Amino acid sequence: MLNDAVFERNQIVEEKFNIQLEWFDRGSASALSKTLKDDVLSGSAECDIILHSALTAMTDGLSGLLMDMNKLPHIDLDKPWWNSQLRERTSLLDTNYFYVCDMNVGTWTQSYVTYFSKQIAENYKVENLYDTVREGKWTLEKLDTLTRGIYEDLNGNSQYDENDLYGLADCSCIIDCLLVSSGLSLTAKTEDEGMEVAISEQFYQVYDQIANLLQAPEMLYTDRPEYTAKRDVYDRGAFIDNRALFFIEGLYVGGTKLRDMQTEYGILPLPKFDETQENYYTYSHSSHNSTVSLPVTSAQKSDMLCMILEDMAYYSMDLIRPAYYEKTLTGKIALDDDSVEMLEIITQSTVYEPAFLLLSNNLTNGGSGLRAAISNAKPAASFIESVLEANNKILADAIEAVRVNQSAE
Repeated sequence: MLNDAVFERNQIVEEKFNIQLEWFDRGSASALSKTLKDDVLSGSAECDIILHSALTAMTDGLSGLLMDMNKLPHIDLDKPWWNSQLRERTSLLDTNYFYVCDMNVGTWTQSYVTYFSKQIAENYKVENLYDTVREGKWTLEKLDTLTRGIYEDLNGNSQYDENDLYGLADCSCIIDCLLVSSGLSLTAKTEDEGMEVAISEQFYQVYDQIANLLQAPEMLYTDRPEYTAKRDVYDRGAFIDNRALFFIEGLYVGGTKLRDMQTEYGILPLPKFDETQENYYTYSHSSHNSTVSLPVTSAQKSDMLCMILEDMAYYSMDLIRPAYYEKTLTGKIALDDDSVEMLEIITQSTVYEPAFLLLSNNLTNGGSGLRAAISNAKPAASFIESVLEANNKILADAIEAVRVNQSAE
């Protein structure tokens, strides 16, 4: 159904503009970046439009390979087929190297949600979680409380292991999700139009809450040393086998790995920081999501390309969104009307956090960055102090790169 919608959209655009669309899948972000770089350096202009992940688009944009989308014609961010919120969050000196529209299906598939087992919720007399979301009470504290109330030693060995039943099963990606869903931004713009690491009092509270949750014995945290060899297998497997109440993962997992589950599950947004937070926010994986950009070699034909892009975005809203959302999600992932309502909240609240795009190798990376610090319950203040100077330097270099690109336009 989705493939049919893509075919119909492409056919409409091709006939309207009398063009032929040619798609080239480079297979990986690094291969796509190499293609783009070779194309720009040679001046061959073989690539007109680039569909990058947000992380790669930001990197290639700072390298001078992509145009500033804000200066392009015909694209109307006030229209519902464009995500204007993402533009605001990822702007550097009023420059954006990528936009997101309904053509970028990867933004939806890589959006992270809270799956829950309906059977375990019923067995443990858990409150109506959909109503909890509607009432604005689905918070990090609520997730923690419900998680700690559920555990069964299924194999009777008096040890917490991967074969037991838990309140929550997940890997360290949950850290990124909960930081974003708590409404935090780890960067801020300075008075001199620069950018710096932003650490608020709320950050320390969220940091400690997540660290405490990951230490809870009622959580199967698969980044613990005894599980890391099969971290993805154990957390996902526990949920598929109906041995975890909660499981936080991308929508793509529901569309693939969870299809054959024997028990029913529901879908919730990621939890808020507290009840005073107005909105729910959705984390989208910066390495695997989708954006749209124009290479600098497309400048001569940007007028026509942007007219095509605007129509691609519009017809994606008209055709692709229904095919993916109403059909694929409703039929395969969301198994009830309540979950469909939750999906509306989830897909309309996606956030691309700049720190995950600019500081992924130093602040937010899993090996030695924020994930590792929270996983090991390292004191937040000492961790921030150890990385602050280096990360502020990276942000300053990014801003300088934008200035250099602007001067070259």
